[in-house]
Amino acid sequence: MDKFKSIRPFGDHEIKAVLDSLSNNETIFKLFIKTSNLEFLQNFPFVKSLLKRKILKLKDSINNVDDLQQYFKKLVQGVIDNTINQFSYSGLEHLDPNSNYLFISNHRDITLDPALLNFVINNHGHKTSNIAVGNNLMSHAWAANLMRLNKSFIIQRDGSSKKDVYEGLNLASEFINVCLENNESVWIAQRQGRAKDGIDTTDPAILKMIQLARRKSSSTAAYFNKLKVVPVSIAYEYDPNDILKAKELAILEEQGRYDKHPNEDLDSIVLGINQPKGDVHISIQAPMIFNEGEEHKVIAEKITSSIVSNYKIQPSNIAAYSILNKDTPEHCFQAAQITKSREYFQKRMAGLAPRVQNNLLLQYANPIMQVQSLIN
Repeated sequence: MDKFKSIRPFGDHEIKAVLDSLSNNETIFKLFIKTSNLEFLQNFPFVKSLLKRKILKLKDSINNVDDLQQYFKKLVQGVIDNTINQFSYSGLEHLDPNSNYLFISNHRDITLDPALLNFVINNHGHKTSNIAVGNNLMSHAWAANLMRLNKSFIIQRDGSSKKDVYEGLNLASEFINVCLENNESVWIAQRQGRAKDGIDTTDPAILKMIQLARRKSSSTAAYFNKLKVVPVSIAYEYDPNDILKAKELAILEEQGRYDKHPNEDLDSIVLGINQPKGDVHISIQAPMIFNEGEEHKVIAEKITSSIVSNYKIQPSNIAAYSILNKDTPEHCFQAAQITKSREYFQKRMAGLAPRVQNNLLLQYANPIMQVQSLIN
């Protein structure tokens, strides 16, 4: 019996049937049109049949998960070529292509954070990692199918009872552990949801969930040492979703709650893929070693410290900080780079309410303030 069937990525034997189902999906058609910047073609009847033929042709050329990963890698290369000025990375020397790791990353973009990391490590001889995705992104079957094609597995964070929630988290925990025990790497965000305020913190609850199915096997420190925890920091010079995030935070501050519209996550994914991001850097750290007796809170703090201290500051961070604080921290950028970022913010803030403007700037300034708090 396949106990993980409802949450795991699709296997070799399932891919062709899933691609078949996606070829007839109206929303997939709309997603393709949006991510390809071809909205002007959406009312032409031939476009749907063209897309269907494209998916079916892909199905004929895909025989296993590795084939599909190479296809997704080409898509990521297109995103890098078309929307990123300079894509850089550091820390690959810390990793062994023959080993597996638990990548714990800060989280800014729904799909690109793990996709860009997998792109980097796969280009250097590593197998791509399995990607943890919250069930909040899986409200539509087509979305779940699309993500599970790309080695994503589902963490069921809600349910009709506490027992349902526990069983869902325990199943995800067991799947993570089985992956790692079978020499498969796993990517998971350091907290639930994206850091919409630009503050990167590791939630101890994430660590407790990971250990849930093995909580009696060893001490907490020994357990996470065995998993080979690798902190990952991803830094986007510009976040295509920065205004949406700033508005969401403003509504939360004013009303105490925020209700997403039905296609909001899809719209965020499309923006993140299509729009310019400036320079992007991924910093990969060495596997961490925790001291005996350290529990989830201390381990989470150490992971946060590593992610924050290795975050690559961009000109946009300096510009936002200087606008907010009337002071410019030390930096190594040219004046023209800072001026360009200031002009970016002037355009983005035009017409926004003061609270939204402030939230927008804080997204970019907070990484600097987090580093300062570590030093102090």
